[in-house]
Amino acid sequence: MALPVRARRMMQRVAVVGPGGAGKSTFAGALGERLGCQVIHLDRYFWRPGWNAAPSEEWADTQRELVAAERWVVDGNYGGTFDVRFAGADTVVVFTPPRARCLVGAVSRTLRNYGRDARADGCPERFSLEFYRWIYNYDRNSRPRLEAAIARHPHLDVVELGSRAAAQRFVDSGDERS
Repeated sequence: MALPVRARRMMQRVAVVGPGGAGKSTFAGALGERLGCQVIHLDRYFWRPGWNAAPSEEWADTQRELVAAERWVVDGNYGGTFDVRFAGADTVVVFTPPRARCLVGAVSRTLRNYGRDARADGCPERFSLEFYRWIYNYDRNSRPRLEAAIARHPHLDVVELGSRAAAQRFVDSGDERS
């Protein structure tokens, strides 16, 4: 199913989603800088030391607090809480690069940051077969939930970016069609 492309307004609250290794965090940082918005990387809030997940009862509340700000760019999936972010967002940017590109990106990030707390404090970068499986199965397992969440929020402008080059053009020009 193709995502609906909707006319864009001025971006003030942007949710960035897509498979791991696609370049979401890098894009979110660059877009946030361009827009002058706070950048929120959800991994930093979800993961506790030792790669322990935030308690589910706190996770949605944490996101509600994070997206209560006037302007933001937030990156991360966490499909069970798409609605929390999408309700307050004006734009959702969906990364859709090929699976192989995402896997290469994820492995490259792991090699580059191995042993360092790159994504969250107390969570050293590591090889995770579970994470790589999630990326491999993203289109089958996670994409339908994403599409359903977008459909529940017709106010959203939707931008689909299929490559890092398209993402860079979007940041540079503000137009995904460049």
